[in-house]
Amino acid sequence: MDPVAAAMMGFNIDKIKKITEGFRIKSLPLASYQMNEIDILRNLQAKSIDNIYRLQEYHNFIPSFGFRGHIEINKNNLPLESQYMELSKGFSQI
Repeated sequence: MDPVAAAMMGFNIDKIKKITEGFRIKSLPLASYQMNEIDILRNLQAKSIDNIYRLQEYHNFIPSFGFRGHIEINKNNLPLESQYMELSKGFSQI
């Protein structure tokens, strides 16, 4: 679930160690399958994590401060700060 949710949020799951490393654990794995074996069974065109990226069926969530600029899929090739400024218009900073 976490890899699919992160991909749908517009994050590059290969850059999130809690996800990638969790699937590499041999002694007590998080799941009995690998990430590339996940099938998405919803009303989307994307049926796998790779499809989410290829078909661009993700949203541009803004990650928390420490992750900004490190895990996003920068599809617009804009400077990341410009993306945050544009996306956060109308929202107050907490």
